Amino acid sequence: MSNYSKWSKHRRFEAAVKRVIDEGWTQTEASKEYGVSRQHLNKKVKIAREERDAQVDAAKARINISPLGLNEKRRVGTFEEFDQRYFGHWICPDCDEHHEMPDFHRDMAEACHSDAHRVLINLPPYHSKSTNVTVKDTIYSLVKNPNLRTLIVSKSLPFARTFLHSINELLCNPDLYEGAGGNLIEDWGPFKPEGSQSAWNQEAIYVAGRQTAEKDPTVQVLGVGAQIYGRRADVIKFDDVATLDNQRNPDRVAGMLEWIDKEALSRIGKKGKAIWVGTRVSPGDIYSTLSIRPGYRVLRYSCIQDDTNEKVLWPDHFPYDQALIHRSEMRPADFQLVYQNVDIPGLGASFTQEMLDVCKDTSRTIGHYESDWRLIAGLDPAGGNKDSGYTAFSLIGVDLKTGKRFLVDQVAVKSMKAPQMKDQIISWTERYPLFEWRVENNGLQSQLVQYNTEIIQYLAKKGVRVVPHTTHKNKWDPQFGVESLAPLMTAEMFSIPWGNAPTCKMFQPVIEEFVAFPMGMLSDRVMSTWFADLGCRDLLDRAHLPLFNERMKVPARVRRRRHIVDFQGQGVRRVEMRDQRAGHMTRGQWGYRRSTLSTPVPHAEVEEHEEDRGPEFVNVEGFVSDR
Repeated sequence: MSNYSKWSKHRRFEAAVKRVIDEGWTQTEASKEYGVSRQHLNKKVKIAREERDAQVDAAKARINISPLGLNEKRRVGTFEEFDQRYFGHWICPDCDEHHEMPDFHRDMAEACHSDAHRVLINLPPYHSKSTNVTVKDTIYSLVKNPNLRTLIVSKSLPFARTFLHSINELLCNPDLYEGAGGNLIEDWGPFKPEGSQSAWNQEAIYVAGRQTAEKDPTVQVLGVGAQIYGRRADVIKFDDVATLDNQRNPDRVAGMLEWIDKEALSRIGKKGKAIWVGTRVSPGDIYSTLSIRPGYRVLRYSCIQDDTNEKVLWPDHFPYDQALIHRSEMRPADFQLVYQNVDIPGLGASFTQEMLDVCKDTSRTIGHYESDWRLIAGLDPAGGNKDSGYTAFSLIGVDLKTGKRFLVDQVAVKSMKAPQMKDQIISWTERYPLFEWRVENNGLQSQLVQYNTEIIQYLAKKGVRVVPHTTHKNKWDPQFGVESLAPLMTAEMFSIPWGNAPTCKMFQPVIEEFVAFPMGMLSDRVMSTWFADLGCRDLLDRAHLPLFNERMKVPARVRRRRHIVDFQGQGVRRVEMRDQRAGHMTRGQWGYRRSTLSTPVPHAEVEEHEEDRGPEFVNVEGFVSDR
């Protein structure tokens, strides 16, 4: 201390810090040598080390030093700086000029490199979504970290190859950087390995400078739905995987989501990132499902921001006049979906909320039915495994006089086991005077109902039959499929109980499924309701008495032997004179009038006449012989 007693405290601290950092002294030795506080010296050493590390990082960035250690990331700068240096000379082929980076491109870049593990980006067409996310950002990421593995998935393999072709050209062709602020290949390359040790083709590339033993390529491409097991990646980019063809109906949407969830996303692990970028194609497409998942970061932009002020998302590239051209070429609802990323309520839906609100009957509660209704139960069975869907039961009553349907009861249980399903069938059969069970014939679960001797015999003793139903393409038929329920609802021919809070809670899920149909994820209650309605239709068809052509002549020998059988009154009588008069129509059991005599003819060909009692009879019996 005697050697440094005349030094200022600041000078002694500087000397002590230098001894620790440059010469490897311990902080205890330095504090004793220079007579400074050990605690304060520790803080100053920490600050000095941080400042020195920052200076080293800045120096490395200036001289473009590549990583020296495994998984070390290069200091490349922000995406905007990278884009301006290497792609700032690009000329837009549509506008013949270079466009500065708009704000929504900055938002996309920030989202791609944020902490979010799932990112969904929906943009209108012609807004450079693939160029920025799939091409530029992929190159930016592999320059930062050559060990990063990126998997690009598109609607087809040939289309996915076009993205990798663009990436290949930018990594291998130095002529593309003529006039740019820097040459990517000279600054960070070469990217293509020399020799043939690593693959470099239309579907996969391994860049030079990788310091990893992983077998998976740096960048690889494939079409949606292709074989993906055995591949691994750190980032998966789904670029325009949704098309009009593969989003045509909910089954295809569900199939794509199943492939994405069970196969594709299992390739990136818990630390991986999945990015979807694309344009909306239809209501209920995969983007609508992904956007409501928790933990997903969603970026959606509308082409036209303000019609009054003619403000658009990217005025330099896609001005308001161009947007108006595309708007005039499309239906308003389609333009709202594709260019504005706005789902129109009811667009593409078979059942609107207004339609279902009309069906709500506040005078009825769960289980209410009238004695003159016929009750049909519909069953949509599902598996009993943990990944299975809902097994749904729907009970509908039909008024044979008016044809109006009344939803009476409903049950939906996820992953219902066979014993539970059996108990539910028996419970309803004992509780309600059922006429028929309609069961979807879709596999083992339905066979447990249709071919279970105990259930069949029990239902037979109750006078209830089981009718199988096989769902094929008729599910989407507007006349006979699920959508055929819509006219009944519009005509107020369908009643949903809504009398109290428990009833509302019971039937709210089926209303939500109807509104979401056909693009909703759940439709089990809707399907079971449709099955029951099919039974109602068959019953109404059978309820009609045959119609007859009253003008057809009948031989006398037949006329003498004719009798009228009254099934409702359980009686048989001879044909009275008034029954034989031309134009007479007998009052049917449900109030409608039907001709009694002659041969059956189609309903549409029968002419009805006003009922005429005829002349009064003189004799007491009121019977006139045929002779």
